[in-house]
Amino acid sequence: MNPDNTFLQRWKQQKNTSSPHISESVTSYGPSQYNLPEDMLQLQKKLSVQFHNTPLEKVFPGKELSCTHGTCYCIENTIPFQAPLRDLHRTKNRLQSSLRLIPGLGPTTERQLHHEYIFTFSQIPTTSRFYLSAKQYMQQIEKGPYKDLYWSFYQIYGKDHPDLLQLSRLIPTDRLVFMDIETMGLGSQPITLIGIGRILQNTLHMTQFFARTIEEEASILSHFYNSLQSDDFFVTFNGEYFDIPFIKNRSRYHQLEQDAYPANFDALFFARKVWKKDLPNCKLQTIEKEIFHITRTDDVPGAFCPIFYQQYLQSRQIGSIVPIITHNQQDIVSLANIFFRLQEIWR
Repeated sequence: MNPDNTFLQRWKQQKNTSSPHISESVTSYGPSQYNLPEDMLQLQKKLSVQFHNTPLEKVFPGKELSCTHGTCYCIENTIPFQAPLRDLHRTKNRLQSSLRLIPGLGPTTERQLHHEYIFTFSQIPTTSRFYLSAKQYMQQIEKGPYKDLYWSFYQIYGKDHPDLLQLSRLIPTDRLVFMDIETMGLGSQPITLIGIGRILQNTLHMTQFFARTIEEEASILSHFYNSLQSDDFFVTFNGEYFDIPFIKNRSRYHQLEQDAYPANFDALFFARKVWKKDLPNCKLQTIEKEIFHITRTDDVPGAFCPIFYQQYLQSRQIGSIVPIITHNQQDIVSLANIFFRLQEIWR
């Protein structure tokens, strides 16, 4: 008998009682546990013995959350974290030179203004047709709203421009939400864990919304949304193409669509600009190891997390999910380290 049948039958049954508006495949959950590498099999056995019959709340203290979409488990954790001091005056002066933000002012006009020794918004004369727009951007750089300014930079300069990263220095640190998800695979498979981190008073506060069964996915999505504020900004690592679209897709499946999402500073795009020539690749764990000299132990690569989670669903023993939860925690910590290091490099 195929050991995956029990899981697949349960998931098909749950899927058929869910929203009929979006269909999805149930055949792609990653490699079978029999295809796991030897080191992953050994880790699975080790954790099975180590955490046999251990309650989840004993290893990861937290609380059960309830909402109209059901329940889920919330894990909260804190670690000391010193964010670098921000030189706001220097950052604002640099952003003042982004003349191409002004509608109708392209590269050719920008060069002409430079020839006239006009390099910043404040230097544009009151008689210029660009003056009112320049004044508006000066006010935004000084006081916000920074979300509007973010989209102006994003649309004109692109998602990996240094000035977009510089703009993040103007965002209050507690409004930066470091976010990472774990899933049952690629495509439209369920999300099993959403982790976020905020820096408050030299402390990284991490909150993880964990689905103890796949039926709790809607609940973790709902509580994740409720944790966000209107002036938040995401910080992710490839969240532009993975985490955020994945969350949107699964939200549509559960009819939890949102009108707006926080703007996203994707650290992967900036990391490629800085380290592409110096590192074998720009994966998060490569940067973590090569730049911050962090080596993980008993870690489960993302590709094998679905199989470990399946094992947990079948056995109800937490050994298989311990490395998934700790993997997510370390991803959030490393994401914050990488992001602030990039800020310091591109000053």
